[in-house]
Amino acid sequence: MRHTLLNNQYARIALLGFVLIAISFVTLPAMLRVHGRPDADGTIILEVFQARAVEEDDDTFFGPIIGNEQDFFFEASVNGGPKEKSPIIEGRDWATWVPPFTVSATVPMDTLIVPIKVSLFDDDNTSGTDHFDINQQPGRDLDLFFNTCTLRLERSGISLNGPDRHWFPPGLEDDAADVEIRVLTGDGKPFSPNDVAIANATPVQTVFNPRNIIADKGTAFMVDFTSSWSVSRNVLVTVEMSDGISNVSETKIVNVPPSGLRVFFFDGSGTAGPYFPIKNSVDPNLTFSVTTEVEGEPPIVPEPPWFNCTSENNAITNASLPVIETVEHRTVYLAWDWDAAESVVSHPSPSIVNLTRNSNETFRKGIFPVANAPSARFPGTITSPATFLEPFPTLASFSIGAMSAGIDHLVLMPRSGWFASNADRLTFCTPAIGCSLGSFHSHAVIAEANSPMTTVHELGHAHRLSQHSCSTGGLLEDIFGLGCRDEYTHAPADGAPYIGNGYDVEGNIFPTGSMDAPDGTRQVRAINFMDAATAGLPPFSFDRWIDKFTYDFLSEELRAPQDPELVNVTGFVESPSGLNATSVFSGTLYPAFQFFGIPDMEELAYNEPSGHGVFAVHLVTAQGSRIYRFTPEFTAEGTDTGGVGAFSFSVPWDQATEQIALYGPSNLGEPQQNQDVLLFSIDRTAASPTVNTLIADINPPNLLGPRPQPPTIPSNHDIFVAWDGADLDSQNLNAFLLLDPPPYNDEDVGWVPVGLNIEGNQFTIPANSLFAPGLYKARLLISDGINSVTYDIDHLFTLEANVVYLPLIVHN
Repeated sequence: MRHTLLNNQYARIALLGFVLIAISFVTLPAMLRVHGRPDADGTIILEVFQARAVEEDDDTFFGPIIGNEQDFFFEASVNGGPKEKSPIIEGRDWATWVPPFTVSATVPMDTLIVPIKVSLFDDDNTSGTDHFDINQQPGRDLDLFFNTCTLRLERSGISLNGPDRHWFPPGLEDDAADVEIRVLTGDGKPFSPNDVAIANATPVQTVFNPRNIIADKGTAFMVDFTSSWSVSRNVLVTVEMSDGISNVSETKIVNVPPSGLRVFFFDGSGTAGPYFPIKNSVDPNLTFSVTTEVEGEPPIVPEPPWFNCTSENNAITNASLPVIETVEHRTVYLAWDWDAAESVVSHPSPSIVNLTRNSNETFRKGIFPVANAPSARFPGTITSPATFLEPFPTLASFSIGAMSAGIDHLVLMPRSGWFASNADRLTFCTPAIGCSLGSFHSHAVIAEANSPMTTVHELGHAHRLSQHSCSTGGLLEDIFGLGCRDEYTHAPADGAPYIGNGYDVEGNIFPTGSMDAPDGTRQVRAINFMDAATAGLPPFSFDRWIDKFTYDFLSEELRAPQDPELVNVTGFVESPSGLNATSVFSGTLYPAFQFFGIPDMEELAYNEPSGHGVFAVHLVTAQGSRIYRFTPEFTAEGTDTGGVGAFSFSVPWDQATEQIALYGPSNLGEPQQNQDVLLFSIDRTAASPTVNTLIADINPPNLLGPRPQPPTIPSNHDIFVAWDGADLDSQNLNAFLLLDPPPYNDEDVGWVPVGLNIEGNQFTIPANSLFAPGLYKARLLISDGINSVTYDIDHLFTLEANVVYLPLIVHN
């Protein structure tokens, strides 16, 4: 569908009449073209925003056994001046400089072309291989030229189509990286006099100048005009976008003052609403063009040095950004609490759970680089027992259950004020209103009801956000990750904190714009959503947004992945003496389970480590080991776990695995002498668990004889579930029970874990803890330590309608 305000012929006529009236009020000196602007000083500014290594975790830091992230810095010069060095961003393969690293120079106002040079290095590598290749042409450095009239960068005589921020693709040699930079004049205006120019033109889905365009996400368009005129000028603007399958267009007439103007298209403010591009398999790019007709500017400017550049700087032709598909799988919300041993069990009501869910999911869909954020509410309540080192066991167990159920995120939602009520039972995560244990528990978080944006904040931790080092922690930071875990609440260091800045395209979060943004638009300038403080907000309202660096990072993190068979590895390590250079560690591994899903770390060749850290899990085979290096979660947001570190992640399953082994460091005080030391291992036995029968009844089922017909359970009866799990060479079996309830209130929740870490062959469910009447499916996972089996049944029982709801007791 094609959207236009006016067709071009009538628009030009309308504009011409308006222009003639406007010109009659402009004095003659304002119409004369001169060779310079007395108000400009000839400053050219280079800004460096981001750097991203192509190969992750390949910077050696701690002896020969650990791959680490890069310690990036730039060297850059403007107009052939001396190179200036940026601050070093330590321990990041993807780094950002906030505020941007800047280099400037002053040139005469009749200068047309200014040379720019940018180099990227890793700080701690002295072998001569720390010079990164950021140039797809010969040579590792970016050698560019900035045109002071068109405001465009040029390379090898070719103008880059569009001003403002640019991602430059990585070079072709080793140590390759891509970088994001911008070059502009001191006042943002062209050197050419009496000239309206486009300073920035970008599709907008959440942030300005995104790295990628997300398929099927609402898309607007922003044009920033700058002007070297001393009076306002009327401009006819047409913006076109295309994904190669559909095309859209919108035209507006605007008045550009000397101070410049920002204009939005495809946002409902004119004739066109948001555009929803799709990913074209032939050419997966969103192309866009901007054409203008400017009052008082002739199409050709003959005098040097400007010549025809003024007609180039107010048009963008066939620029493009890649269209990618991202995936956020199912998020399930559970009304949840611990048992009543030390606290009153009180779940949030179904209506409160649903309101909180809808608020959080609206916010997540608005700020995350995703087109959809599918979610569901489990029709019931769940209660699980509290053990030691909480909430690690709870989060780890529910994370395993969520992964096996195909749930991307499982939100355990206790009542408002739950953290304060349970402070004496929490080893960490207090005071708080939500908790996660970072990327090692990416499939389960705890977030109180009635807390707007809390779930999205905790899911941010699960995506490795707000866990970057602040270069202040020394050994504890470098080895144990105990630097500024939540750097958004610290003073600026290493690019933090990041301000949320962008546009609410569909108007679901800031329909009239945020408090600190210009009036009359849905522009947003707000605190970053990873800043935890949310006190004082009315229920289900918003005061947060996302920054461009985080949005770019997530757009790559959430790209549609493969779906291999995985094995989950969960456990913890402990140093009784705390964390220091002489720490001696012990460790434990929980039983492993196999299922299909998204890996947390990629599989590399045998004996080649994936990830980084002084701890490692080995999947040992006869051909070698699959090695996954990591740093356990020794700290939660705002708290410290002392010498205990937790981990839980899923990696590709190697069928040849004979042992799963946990290793730790031998000598933290002497990095070059450090070696991996075995802390714990599980040997794979020859036989795997078997299950032939899974049944339910109103009484403890008899497993002998033929399987009975699935029962219909009255509302006043418990549900007894039993199975005949066995293993020829292992007696220590561990089981998870999942249910798939019938649709409830037109919502199909899918598989949800209800029984965790069950020892034995039976489990009891109070029937009146389930809300949805109808047919229930069941899935059972049993592990003997490494081997595991999954058993599905399409009809375990049918539940009669309930009128009284009691909590579901989860055996942990």
